[in-house]
Amino acid sequence: MRILLDTQAVILAYLGDPLPHKVVALLNNDQTEAFFSTTTIMEVAVKNSIGKLKIGETEMQEAIRDLHLKPIAFSPAHAYRM
Repeated sequence: MRILLDTQAVILAYLGDPLPHKVVALLNNDQTEAFFSTTTIMEVAVKNSIGKLKIGETEMQEAIRDLHLKPIAFSPAHAYRM
């Protein structure tokens, strides 16, 4: 199964806040491929810049690595389709 974690889920996981049990089960399943959108990095950077969050680049890289997330690029073509 493939899943896409949104920005909030990545942040919660980094902060150690509990994720829903179903999400945890999926992340712990060897058959699950977990992805994140590259816009998540931008969203975290924006939250950092306005003082709502304190997660630096190194911490984001660690969270992505620890969660075994694979990136999905967000391209201009995606934006035009919104």
